[in-house]
Amino acid sequence: MGTGLVHKELERRTIHVVLSRPVSRASYLVGKWAGLAGTMAAAVFAMGAILVVVAATTHGAGSIGPITQAVFLIALANALLAALAVLFSSLSTPVLSVVYTLGLYATGWWSSDLRDFAAQMPGALGTLMRGVSYVIPNLDLFNLRPQVAHMETAPTLQLALAIGYAAAYAAAVLALAVVAFEKRELK
Repeated sequence: MGTGLVHKELERRTIHVVLSRPVSRASYLVGKWAGLAGTMAAAVFAMGAILVVVAATTHGAGSIGPITQAVFLIALANALLAALAVLFSSLSTPVLSVVYTLGLYATGWWSSDLRDFAAQMPGALGTLMRGVSYVIPNLDLFNLRPQVAHMETAPTLQLALAIGYAAAYAAAVLALAVVAFEKRELK
């Protein structure tokens, strides 16, 4: 959904109407991200509310905390992915944007495995792989499945790290998107 946001408006030339107003390109992209992240969060929170009701009726009130935390972190991970989708949408075609975003989504869940694999590789290739593992999003930070399965709440430090990481990574990606979009010539 988010990978075609900017490209559609460029193709239809509706972006000229928006940018002819006192709206900067940065505000435009951040607004696109906020709208997409908000829409995705609303869907996640709606599904999470249903899950909380079902879990509370079947497992008791002790399941509410872990599920609520997991739903919140899933919404944060989606906001991070929305930033990537906006970046790629402002740089490329919708098809390539989908490929790039899905590729980073898939590798993001395996970034810790990639670091472990890089530690076993000798020399420059291992260093390169380790560097790549730190550039791709570490979506494993947002994974609370083990805690939810055992009805345990996550440590506060883990939640704080996930929130900080999502904010920093999304801000960095949006900054890249703004820089790239500022240099792009609109036809």
